[in-house]
Amino acid sequence: DSDLVKFLKEEIEVEQGSLTDVPKIPGFEVTVDDAEITLTRNIEGERITVRLNINHSVEMEEGDEQGQDVAPEMRSYPDFNVEVSKGGPNSLRISCAFQRDDVLDDQGVDQEANGDDELFLIDEVLFAKEGVLTDNLESAYRVGSEVINGELYDHLKNFLAERGITNDFCEKLSDLASAVEHRQYICFLDQLQGFVKK
Repeated sequence: DSDLVKFLKEEIEVEQGSLTDVPKIPGFEVTVDDAEITLTRNIEGERITVRLNINHSVEMEEGDEQGQDVAPEMRSYPDFNVEVSKGGPNSLRISCAFQRDDVLDDQGVDQEANGDDELFLIDEVLFAKEGVLTDNLESAYRVGSEVINGELYDHLKNFLAERGITNDFCEKLSDLASAVEHRQYICFLDQLQGFVKK
């Protein structure tokens, strides 16, 4: 146990040395509850709520910048849900995911090379009762992206963009999630150290 405590002490110091500020996302109020992050904004009679969970969202990024080796960076790319409420009994929920890998179209062509550089994709769309968490929506009918008409998909992406859910927003969302995840990891190490010491 003493070896583990010693390691944790050193690891906490290293991690604290690389902490960055938690960024703000303009126009959104942010609340953090352990691994859950919620962003909210009211705009033109609508309430926009973005919910995400940072668990299992971290990837190690390695890059080569101008021929120089760059140290790996841990980045969080969590799936997220966008809920749009217009004050009625139901809200529209659109589940999204970061597009991380090179995506090939049906002809095997790299879409990113063709200018398709969208940072996020729509996974599914559903209607839900106000205030009901996603975990409690097992019986709700969901329309998956694999069956959504291409034109409807484009309209839904525009619908999100008009409410501030754009590539720029997703870059900031990843920055926010990464900073929060790093703090939660340090908190975990600290708790583990305290537990082992007992």
